[in-house]
Amino acid sequence: MAKLKGADAALQRYTQFKKSGESRYKVDERTLNVLGYTLLRAGQDQDAIAVFQRNVQEYPESSNVYDSLARRTRK
Repeated sequence: MAKLKGADAALQRYTQFKKSGESRYKVDERTLNVLGYTLLRAGQDQDAIAVFQRNVQEYPESSNVYDSLARRTRK
């Protein structure tokens, strides 16, 4: 979905899954990290950065989310 519709659409879907509380959807920092790296591999750097930034907002206590964002914004 993210590759076709962009990060905004994917993040809206993530929010829906998170709010639903359904156990079949595991939404956590790993979910967003995988999405971010998937976008990077697809060459969608700006979308990946948006996802990594959202991950920092959602999980500010996780060092991993900052690491992922830093790797992408460092050049």
